[in-house]
This record gives sequence, structure tokens and C-alpha cells, in this order.
Amino acid sequence: MPNIFNGLMKATSILSIIGVAEVFLVAQAISSATFRTFEIFIVTAIYYLALTTIWTFIQAGIERKLNAQVGIVDQMSFVQRLTRTKQTRATITQRTQNA
Repeated sequence: MPNIFNGLMKATSILSIIGVAEVFLVAQAISSATFRTFEIFIVTAIYYLALTTIWTFIQAGIERKLNAQVGIVDQMSFVQRLTRTKQTRATITQRTQNA
């Protein structure tokens, strides 16, 4: 369920079709009034990035607590999974270069 919420938050521009004034639609209105399109959409992109990043950390905390209640031990934190991915890529790159 949290992944669905995160996906919906990223795809909220679909709501403008329904008639809900959301962030992207408001950014379009401001940029057409001020002719500062680039700046407005950069701020909008940063806003979306901040929302999804914050929600990702909240989601990871919720999943860790629920897993602990069920008895599933979380082997790695979110940051450890990110660094592991980089290490795995580096290992794969080294193997392909040596072959």
C-alpha cells in the first residue's frame, strides 16, 4: 500500500484532468502569469522530490516496525541497501572488465 501511495503522489498530474488543482497545474498558472517558467518548474520538481523522498523514509520506518511485530528481521537499512547496490554495480563492472 505505501508503494501505491508513493506512485500516486508521483503521478498527481493526472488529477488535473479530473479538475483538482494540484501542484503542477498551479505551477503552470504561475508561470504563465510571471513568464518565469524555468524557475517555477524547478521549484515544483524539488517539491515533488522532497515529498517522495520524505515519504520513502516514512514508508521504510513503517515497514521496519511492522516487520518487527511479525518477527521478520530487517537485514539492512534503506541506506545500506543503496550502498550495497553501488557495491554490486562496482563488482559487476570489475568482473566484466577482467573478462
